[in-house]
Amino acid sequence: MSTVIHASAPGKLLISGEYAVLDRAPALVAAVDVRARCELRLGSSDEWVIEALPIDPRGRRCRISAGGIDWQDEPVELLEAGFDALPDARRRMLAGTGAALRIDTSGFFIKDTKLGLGSSAAALTALMGALWAATGGLPEEAEAFSQLQAAHHAWQGGGSGADLAAALSGGVLLYRREPRITAPVALPDSLEILPIWTGEAASTADFLAAVDDFQARDPKEFLARMKVLEAEAEEAALAASNGDAEALFEAIGDFGGALRALGEAAELPIWNSAHLALREAVEAAGGAYKPSGAGGGDFGLAFVRDKRVLEAVKSSISSAGYATMPLRFGARGLHVTTD
Repeated sequence: MSTVIHASAPGKLLISGEYAVLDRAPALVAAVDVRARCELRLGSSDEWVIEALPIDPRGRRCRISAGGIDWQDEPVELLEAGFDALPDARRRMLAGTGAALRIDTSGFFIKDTKLGLGSSAAALTALMGALWAATGGLPEEAEAFSQLQAAHHAWQGGGSGADLAAALSGGVLLYRREPRITAPVALPDSLEILPIWTGEAASTADFLAAVDDFQARDPKEFLARMKVLEAEAEEAALAASNGDAEALFEAIGDFGGALRALGEAAELPIWNSAHLALREAVEAAGGAYKPSGAGGGDFGLAFVRDKRVLEAVKSSISSAGYATMPLRFGARGLHVTTD
């Protein structure tokens, strides 16, 4: 009878700290209840068959040896990166095995449009959870995160790691890249946060590259914009850590303004027309608003400190042509079971 391993990991939304977290400023990141799922069915053959839903359901085939992965089809880069990030002893345990591997990120899509909820980090974390379970169990958190970072860097390049931290640990986190801090935070109960899908997908990689270009062509202005952004990120993290809803509400507004100034200086539409329209609608009803993530589309967040205006904020968002999404903050991190 074959062993079946089930692993899942959540997506994420950034509450604050965008761009600033790429240096040494803190970010507030929340795991949300949209999950990447991985099923690893270990069998008696020596061949692996990999399906990736909804992107590539064809079933690519390979064999794993001590020397690496021998592909019969076009490589699945996600599996390549995850396998290479494992320690030698774990890779040797997989050599000569056979399995059916299914990775499903369907929940991160609306029809053919990918939601900006960190599907790549969630898929990688779920995959690594299954591979760890198949080779002796999950490592300690620090080692698990280190392997996730190595795999993610090989697969997709750089990044802050905040999405990986959320996928691995879950909850709402204060995350700092260097020196690395991953600490749970309890958001104030009196502060309501509403996720809003702008209807426009955006490429985080493209926006990060554009900010890098801005740094190269005008390092002085880049540094000035980043100093303000980092200071506001620190204020938001401090307010959240203290459970101060009023201070967090104010810090979020200030951070959003600093984010807009960065975009204007870089000639980059971090605050695109959808985000600007949503900001006007939310602020008119008494809330605060900012993009979540790199900007240019994807999600934005409305913040409401006074529950008496909550319905007014929702109504204003609806009148502007947008809708809040029923995403729950603080979702469980990586979860692995074995049948």
